[in-house]
Amino acid sequence: MKKLLSALVCFLLTAPLFATAPDPSVDHRVAQWQQTIERAKESIRAGKYRKADQTLGQTIDEVCNALTGGDEASRMIGLLLTLRALAEAGQDQQTDALWSWHLAQQFEPNLARVDLSEFGSPSELLSQHRIVPTEESEGESDESANEEAQEVREFTPPKVSKAPVKFPRGARWDQQAGQVMVLVTIEEDGALSNPKILESLPNPALTLNALEAMKATWGFKPAEVDGKPVASYYNLQVNYIP
Repeated sequence: MKKLLSALVCFLLTAPLFATAPDPSVDHRVAQWQQTIERAKESIRAGKYRKADQTLGQTIDEVCNALTGGDEASRMIGLLLTLRALAEAGQDQQTDALWSWHLAQQFEPNLARVDLSEFGSPSELLSQHRIVPTEESEGESDESANEEAQEVREFTPPKVSKAPVKFPRGARWDQQAGQVMVLVTIEEDGALSNPKILESLPNPALTLNALEAMKATWGFKPAEVDGKPVASYYNLQVNYIP
């Protein structure tokens, strides 16, 4: 599994990931993204985490605006989020790294089995937070969900201040619409963690776009018990209308 990341890059960049709108620059962008991914991997191995993080952030935005639906698109997003998680872990941004890593494994579950040791110390954090595949945890899912629901009801609900979410260009071309729902933990300081995608859309760019907007632009006041802030579960949703 050590070379799965490289194999994913080769596979994904030759698959039909892109919206069918006429755009002669698509082939050129594919080549650019392939080069960007390789440079990001090299930067992470060399300990240039901030450089890799900045490059990957721009690339994720570009890719999301070009992708439509399909498993290949989800795998591409999972790959980019994994590399971003490594770059964030290298900068000691643990909360951000785990957010990216948890999402990456939901977009592409096979990433949970990838050996990331070639990327050095940042891989240690990710290795400690692998998501158990659904088939291996199926027997525990109902019980866990019931426990989560019970805990949510015990807390005074947190307050959420929403901001508009942009509609990716790739989704506009296909006129896709629908709802994205995610279960998160709102920590005592108002930060988001442990994202669990409950409802997504055929275009993974819409799902990722909503999750990134929630984390970056929405405001959260934590729940309270006896006047003290506490961590709590909360369902967040975004409705897309073309």
